[in-house]
Amino acid sequence: MVDTCTFGTITLVFCLVSLTENTMSNRWQVQTAKARFSEFLERSLDEGPQIVTRRGVETAVLVPIEQWRRLERMTKPDLKQLLLSPDARTDSLTPSRLRFSRRPPPDFD
Repeated sequence: MVDTCTFGTITLVFCLVSLTENTMSNRWQVQTAKARFSEFLERSLDEGPQIVTRRGVETAVLVPIEQWRRLERMTKPDLKQLLLSPDARTDSLTPSRLRFSRRPPPDFD
């Protein structure tokens, strides 16, 4: 829908786009994403992450697998990085020792 409004010499043009059809939008309501999952998946592959909302609140994101794997690699250090880091995390590698009480020796009478 296109609407115009004139104020003296200035003309404003308003163009309203309905987001219920998800035209050029990456936000999907849960029921729409479920009903049109194939399109939802294709949009994720073609246009990038797609956000799912429940009652207007952002709830989840569908991202292409390549992007997901890249994000996982960025968040997890590999073993070499972990061992060479200046703040080595060796405290959690060795369990704490508990104090054991000795039991009395058996009586062989």
